[in-house]
Amino acid sequence: MASNSETGHAINVTNFKTLISEVEKLGSRYLPSDPSLEVVELKKDVEPTDNSVKAVAAPKEVHDTAADLQREANQNLEVVLKNGVSNLLTTKGVTKEQITRYKTAVNLVTGANVTAQINKKKAAKAKASTTTDPEPTHTEITEAQHSVSQQSYAKRIANSYDAVSILESIANYKPKDATATTTFIRGEIDKAAFLNDKEEKDYKPYSAALKTRDIALYKDETGIVSKAKTIKAYIRTNSNFTSVEKKAFAQIKFTKPAKKYLHF
Repeated sequence: MASNSETGHAINVTNFKTLISEVEKLGSRYLPSDPSLEVVELKKDVEPTDNSVKAVAAPKEVHDTAADLQREANQNLEVVLKNGVSNLLTTKGVTKEQITRYKTAVNLVTGANVTAQINKKKAAKAKASTTTDPEPTHTEITEAQHSVSQQSYAKRIANSYDAVSILESIANYKPKDATATTTFIRGEIDKAAFLNDKEEKDYKPYSAALKTRDIALYKDETGIVSKAKTIKAYIRTNSNFTSVEKKAFAQIKFTKPAKKYLHF
């Protein structure tokens, strides 16, 4: 039997296998009214559910790489745009109004990632706290969370293009620093925009894998964790089983994420 101290989606599958083994020991005394809870049907659930858990790894790796590149590129926008500020301040013939317009545009970029920062703090807080959720569900961004994050990134890109357009409209802005030129800055924005689109594309198969896994594990009535809960209740309340048998089932533990972390 798996250790009760272990957590996670995979351990739920392992413990479901253990539960089936215990059910088989009951023999003909195990008579659930629901046909889907019969041993032969329970065994059919094991392989596809196990595969759904394992199938998350590959698209997760691809998405995580894309998300890291997206984050780095967007953070870099702040650097190059601020570099434009310092170079603009030393450019002759630039008006105070032009400087103010550009600074305002840059501030919109540096302040548009508030939602992402809040989500990051919440995730860190959740990870630090004790929880019965399978690890690490709270770091597996849901579709709703992803949508909010992408909107934030899209806003940064739009504001960045507005900012570089202001620089391009200033005829006297001709910095010697190659990384402060409008050509370089626009190129960095284009790169960030491309990586935003790539992250969006790579999130879709990752999200689909998460949904398939969570449905197999946690959907009411049909998920294996739901079935396990029903079986344990049936054993616990049935007088045909001994206290030793009931204890064996009670020791088989399952965990389920909070509803807000589920991907269906």
